[in-house]
Parts: sequence; structure tokens; C-alpha cells
Amino acid sequence: MPKGKKRKGVQTCFSVSNKPLFPTITPHCVVIDHLHMFLRISDKLFNLLVSDLRCLDNIKANSTFTSTQEKDKLKNVLKLESVLQMLGIHFELGVNVDSKKLEYRELTGPEKLLLLERFDAADFFDDQNKATQIQQLWDGFKELNKLIKSNCPDADSIESKAKLWCDLYVSCYQAKDITPYIHMLRYHVGELIRKHGAIVRYSQQGLEKLNDTVTKQFFRGTSHKGTGALKQVLEKQNRLTFLSSKKRMKEKRKCRKCLATDHNSATCGAR
Repeated sequence: MPKGKKRKGVQTCFSVSNKPLFPTITPHCVVIDHLHMFLRISDKLFNLLVSDLRCLDNIKANSTFTSTQEKDKLKNVLKLESVLQMLGIHFELGVNVDSKKLEYRELTGPEKLLLLERFDAADFFDDQNKATQIQQLWDGFKELNKLIKSNCPDADSIESKAKLWCDLYVSCYQAKDITPYIHMLRYHVGELIRKHGAIVRYSQQGLEKLNDTVTKQFFRGTSHKGTGALKQVLEKQNRLTFLSSKKRMKEKRKCRKCLATDHNSATCGAR
């Protein structure tokens, strides 16, 4: 942990809020999770797309709607709803009952990947220059994502493409829209690939799936009370793991008339 100078008997620390949970693990041993980087950057691109469409409809961040019917007047924002539904993604814009603001659900990982693969900015923007810029931005991120996911990624190529992509990102939006994951993509992904090889090997996708499974088990099959719930989750997971290696033998039903197993009582008389 970096240390600062002592000032009036108090030791200050820079860039560190709390002591690390695992002080023996140095920053050089930490590898970014490709899955979370993809999800968070795609989230940011999607939210910025919604903001652009809101601006075209003159909807401010604090705009409110008295009823759900009022959202039908939003010509550009509703394009997003129709395009996603054409892609087979169940997506619907709504008005929050309490805040009266426009709201929408977060897309899942497979839905984000589908939208990235089939994104066409011309579906949203009539301005050709704007549509070209946004299309290049989404296509650039799609290309970077594929390069990083490859088994033998080229660090130099990824670094150069990430620099060009971030320059395009800042030209389309503002510097304040740079997120920590975009910073990691621009300055550290290439460095991590040189040091550790393909970082996709360190993906936490399996752990995230386990987290979803355990969460469902907690809410559906436990008492929700203290350590007892944790014990129930662990016991259920152990049973599933143990039984997964066991083959279930299908019970052979016997004919009630002659006790044979190759037919039933309805066909017994015909044999």
C-alpha cells in the first residue's frame, strides 16, 4: 500500500481508501475480468445511446410523464424499443409509478452481445455523420472484444486499436463519460496480455453462473434466516454435485395381468 508523508503526526495515503483485503497479493498479480469489462462498457454504450435518443426528443434527465401514454410521443426513443423487439429481445420502455420518469430494464449478457453483433446506427439516427460515428464506435468495440477473447491475442494490435477507439469515444461524447473499465481497456489490457497471455482464461463467467444459481437456491429453497440458510444452500449444492455423477435408472413397469415388462395391460390381451 503506498504511503504518504506524515503531516502533524497523521500519516496520509494517496489513491488508497482502505487497506487491501489480501495484502500479500500485489497489483501485478491482478488480472481484469474480461466478462465484466465487456458488460460494463456495453452498458455505458447502451446508456449513451438512450441519452442521444432522449436529446433528439428534447427529453431532459429530470423530465417526468403524467401517464404511460405520453411516452408514445417520443419518436426517437421508441425506435430503440422497436429495434430490440425485432431482434427478439423483450424490451419495453415504461414510466415509473413513483418518480414518473422514463425507465427501462438492463439487458442481459447474451442480449448485449446480440445487439453488439447486429447494431445498425442508421436505425436510430437520420443524421448520416452522427450515424457513421456511432456505428464506428460500436464496431470498434466489437472488434476489440473479439481480439481480446482470442486464444493468442496480439498486445500491440490491441493497444493501438484501443487508443484509436478511445479517441473516437471522446470525440463522440465527453471526457467525463470515461469509466474505469474504459481506462483499463486503453492503458492496461495490452500490458496484462504481455504479462499473462490470453486474459480470457481468467474469466469469472463460471463463478457468475454459480452466483446466480446460489442466489436462486437461497430465495427458493431456504428459510432466509442467518447461518441456517447458508447451511441449506451448501447441503443442496452438495446433493446436486453428488447426484450429477449418478445415472438414474428408469423403472420398468410390469404388466398387471402377466407381470411381463415388454408390454402393458392394455396390450396384454392382443399378445
